[in-house]
Amino acid sequence: MTVTPHSGPQNAPDQPRSGRSAGRTVAAVLSAVGLVLGVVLLVGGGLVVTADATARDDGFMMSDGAAWNSPGCAVRSENVQLNHGRMGLDFPHRMMGRFRATVDPTGPAGVFIGIGAAADVDWYLHHVAHSTISDPYESSTTSRFSRGGSPRVEPASADIWVASATGTGPQQITWDPRPGSWTLVVMNADGTTPVAADVAVGTEASGLRTAGWALVVTGLTLLGAASTGLLLSLRRT
Repeated sequence: MTVTPHSGPQNAPDQPRSGRSAGRTVAAVLSAVGLVLGVVLLVGGGLVVTADATARDDGFMMSDGAAWNSPGCAVRSENVQLNHGRMGLDFPHRMMGRFRATVDPTGPAGVFIGIGAAADVDWYLHHVAHSTISDPYESSTTSRFSRGGSPRVEPASADIWVASATGTGPQQITWDPRPGSWTLVVMNADGTTPVAADVAVGTEASGLRTAGWALVVTGLTLLGAASTGLLLSLRRT
């Protein structure tokens, strides 16, 4: 009698092949996702770099002019809080650079624009009729009105401003931001009512170019790694 040796299941050698195939599929999917993300980062970084190079006005990234109007004696922004960065670094200056605001009065009277500490502005405008702008960077602004009377002194005579300008025609202020709570104020030069002016604000956006190039480099690196991974995953063993 002849005995045939038992060779075991015939499909056993296929198991490693299936495992390798599944692994290559997962690697291909991950590489494809990396390619898409790399393209997004590259395009986004390119747009940021292009905007940094072409959209500046005398070195500043400025908003469109917005109408600041009030039936009262002043228009103010909401308080803006600027904080120190890690380890006490001057984060506002490092990221923003200098701040600039321009005001163009819609009437012939003189105009005033100034930046002051929020607490000082609150004190100066206490019981003064004024409006508060919700977002000074938007071309279409909304405001809330606070009833009151006239200011105690004309704005230029108030010793509360870290940067200010007053006169007839367009005025401009440039300020080096520092930590604290700050408020931008626009008034008629003599503190009368009503107030009507077009205001544009912006910063040097010091970190914009660095952020743009960081996105470009990261996108290129990711594209290279994902392309290599996709090619390797699709190779036949």
